[in-house]
Amino acid sequence: MIRSILLLALITLPSDGGFLNSKDALQSLFPNASAEVETVYFTKEEQKKSSDLAGTSVGQIHRVFHLFANKPENKNNLQVGYAVVDIHRVRAKKAAWLFGVSKNQKLIGVRTLGFAEPREYLPSEKWFGQFEGKALNDQLKFKKGIDGITGATLSSRAAVHAARRALAVQQVLSERTLTLKPQPEPKSAQK
Repeated sequence: MIRSILLLALITLPSDGGFLNSKDALQSLFPNASAEVETVYFTKEEQKKSSDLAGTSVGQIHRVFHLFANKPENKNNLQVGYAVVDIHRVRAKKAAWLFGVSKNQKLIGVRTLGFAEPREYLPSEKWFGQFEGKALNDQLKFKKGIDGITGATLSSRAAVHAARRALAVQQVLSERTLTLKPQPEPKSAQK
């Protein structure tokens, strides 16, 4: 319960230190989309399956955003993607990254929400560009499909593990049949 409250506070409060807050990060990854946020609790079986898929330990509680197109031609409010927040310890302090995931389970992009380690260890946006289009396979592994960062090995390894966790979480969630609540009818259609 306390972890959920802390997670909610970290995600919803404006970030300091020049990092994007979750709203701005979502907007940069999914322009013109609206988000529905969900706190997801994995069963022990789902937690084990996602950990096996990721190749690293995956927690039980996750913050997932479902993104919907906000265009007039999208009368059915179709889902365009997902975003998963991953908060974890890098070395001695924590980092928070938001991973945009397409409907076909590929990474769209990564945004840093917080990084408490020294800034020289923070991977650059250019480095995170390697993640775009990657799926949960061997191409999304440190020193295989993703190059490391000299002098920031722990950060780059942590970011790759976080990306694998985010994709594994989304893959396990996609296997659930009723994860989304029905969307309300737009006010313009209610007459």
